[in-house]
Amino acid sequence: MPKGVLESINKLGGGLETAADGAVQLHDGLATLQAGVQTYTSGVKQLATNQQALSNGLAQLADGSRQLQAGLGQMSNGLPSQVQVVQLSNGMKQLQSGLNQLNASVHNPSPELTALQQKVANEAQTLAVTMQAARVDLTTAGGTLQTLGAEAQAAPGKSTTITVPQIGIISKALTATQTITKQTTELLMDLQTLTVQLSKQQSQLQTGIATLANSANQLAPNAVSAFNGYNNLRAANNQLLTGSTTLVNNLSQAQTGSQRLANGAVVLNANSGTLLSGTSQLATGADTLSVKLADAGNQIKLQPTGAATQQQIANPVSSETNKQGDVPNYGYALAPYVLSLSLFVGALAVNIIYPIRKTFTEQENAFRWWLAKASVIGTAAFAQATILMLIMVYCLGLTPDHPGHFIGAVYLTSFAYMSIVSLLVIVLDNPGRFLAMVLLVLQLGSSEGTFPIQTTNGFFQAVNPLVPMTYSIRALRQAISGGLSNSFYIDSMWVLAGFLLVANLLMLGFFAYRGKRKFIYTSVDGDD
Repeated sequence: MPKGVLESINKLGGGLETAADGAVQLHDGLATLQAGVQTYTSGVKQLATNQQALSNGLAQLADGSRQLQAGLGQMSNGLPSQVQVVQLSNGMKQLQSGLNQLNASVHNPSPELTALQQKVANEAQTLAVTMQAARVDLTTAGGTLQTLGAEAQAAPGKSTTITVPQIGIISKALTATQTITKQTTELLMDLQTLTVQLSKQQSQLQTGIATLANSANQLAPNAVSAFNGYNNLRAANNQLLTGSTTLVNNLSQAQTGSQRLANGAVVLNANSGTLLSGTSQLATGADTLSVKLADAGNQIKLQPTGAATQQQIANPVSSETNKQGDVPNYGYALAPYVLSLSLFVGALAVNIIYPIRKTFTEQENAFRWWLAKASVIGTAAFAQATILMLIMVYCLGLTPDHPGHFIGAVYLTSFAYMSIVSLLVIVLDNPGRFLAMVLLVLQLGSSEGTFPIQTTNGFFQAVNPLVPMTYSIRALRQAISGGLSNSFYIDSMWVLAGFLLVANLLMLGFFAYRGKRKFIYTSVDGDD
């Protein structure tokens, strides 16, 4: 067994060395963790600083997007409706058809149109110039609209950016279209009049109308393409307006989330110091742990584990046993306490039953009075002691180590208890009986009958040497089980004898005080 213990100790030393190495690795890892935490706290500080700027930028972006949304709404409301554009396109087609018909019918000129020939020629020339001038603007606007439409179709659901120059080009094309429309309307009115009045200058009008028809044929396809591009522009504008609304909503959510992130970054920044301090404490603790484990492992290595140590562990001390008393069971240990308690209870019972304060014959002196009472209580004390010893020895099987000492201790205890209780009753009557019961209870806790007196409080330890039951139990223990020495027994018997002598002397003195004048038919109670 000691060998296995020492081997386990050696294994423990090796384990402590391994644990010390692990603690060193733990310290290194914690140092790395501490460096990482420092980097992390620096990043948190930067996040807390830059996140506020991001939150402010998102707020400005949200304001700008709301302004963009409002501007797109106004632009959308200012553009002609799709119905109006369809009507204009249909009108251009009707214009082209009318001009073609006019070109076909001018070969038979009417004399009534001579007066209007010059006017129509001028208006046609003006319209041609205007259309030639507007051709570049319409071409540019058509290209811009096609570009925007292509961007909108390429990224459905997303916003499309329209620059101010593009809006100017489209606006200029719309203005030129309105001017052409106006001039074309005036020309149609004059042409209607011209068809009625044209008579004489049919050949010149035919040439002008042919030119006009050619120009209208060139204008119509381009105008239709422009109108189709405009329709695409309006559809893209609607998509842009929807996208701007979504952008405003998402920017609001992004601003809210950014503010929460900023608040969290502030909290992280505030607590990063605690985290850094904790990692520093962990690193210090791991260093201390590794040092202590290494020291413990070295100490275990220094311990001897040879055969001498094994023998020392197996037999650390040598012992000798000296038997001083024979207490085979708990009954023997408790017998002194039970015997002493029974004798005191018997004395108390005799003085309750027997009217010890009464006297029924003539008393010549105090001694004879005492002798009359002592003969009664002495007989009762002898009888109860005898009966109790017979029961304990022959009925319960008690075998004292010192029978003579046992008999002497029982009889002396019985006489002492009977004298003490009788003295209290004769002098005080019922209060004396009460005091006898109080004395019994007091002795139960202070006579160390069941447990050593050292286990009680200071009061009972102080009362212990003052009560007779203490010495009765000591004498009976030596008589029954031995082990306490004869001198201990003799000292206890002398104390009990002292209690017996003092109690009888006090009783004799009380009788002398009560009967110093008259003893004829006199009792302690004063009855005649």
